[in-house]
Amino acid sequence: MSGLKLEHVTVSLGGTDILQDVSFEVLPGEMVGLIGPNGAGKSTTLRAILGLIDADGDIIMNDKPVAEMKAKDRARRLAYVPQGAPVHWPLTAERTVALGRIPHLNPWQEMAEADYVAIERAMRQTDSWNFKDRLVTTLSGGERARVLLARTIAVGASYLLADEPTASLDPEHQLQVMDVLRAEAGRGVGIVVVMHDLSLAMRSCDKLVLLYGGHILAVGTPKAVLTDAHVATAFNVKMAKWSDGTSDYMVPYAMLGD
Repeated sequence: MSGLKLEHVTVSLGGTDILQDVSFEVLPGEMVGLIGPNGAGKSTTLRAILGLIDADGDIIMNDKPVAEMKAKDRARRLAYVPQGAPVHWPLTAERTVALGRIPHLNPWQEMAEADYVAIERAMRQTDSWNFKDRLVTTLSGGERARVLLARTIAVGASYLLADEPTASLDPEHQLQVMDVLRAEAGRGVGIVVVMHDLSLAMRSCDKLVLLYGGHILAVGTPKAVLTDAHVATAFNVKMAKWSDGTSDYMVPYAMLGD
């Protein structure tokens, strides 16, 4: 099955290797969590996939090198929610989400009914339709994060990349956002999401890629990746783990050595 593949990807910035020989695959309908300590290379991985920074190695989407795709074609197939993206333009929330349809339009082309359907669907999924007429600059951080996620979903891309999409959200909306991403995966979209909440990653993701020092320390199912040994190496913490019979959970309770 074709997917999004990184093969031996290395990224150097300012003479320092930020990523070194990173390889993993995201299949259609699969939700992959990128985890690791600060500075491990998670956001850099997303930027390399998008072609925003130069990378050695191969990044292939559906058997075609991403670097060889035209910018508009790439924008239709790869959607991106950046971390803490600022919003400066005084657009309504609905008009902000509508920007996600630009890759499907020619210059000066009016949106069609399908575009409006995609916008409303994305906003209802992210619980942002009720403030569609408010200026996005007046929204709270959590509300704005949901609007930006809706803009990304509205693209209708084959792959969705999200950099810490739950960072500014309350617990209810953290769960909601992850459920929205899971629903997109259920529709066949390949999801790559950068996360710090290991319990949420365990609950939500099909596969985890654990980055440490620019390398892949482990890749596989959440249970295979989030072992005591891997967590100790990458995060220098002890984790408490438990199950309610349906889902597994984990939370850090001490630094190693305490």
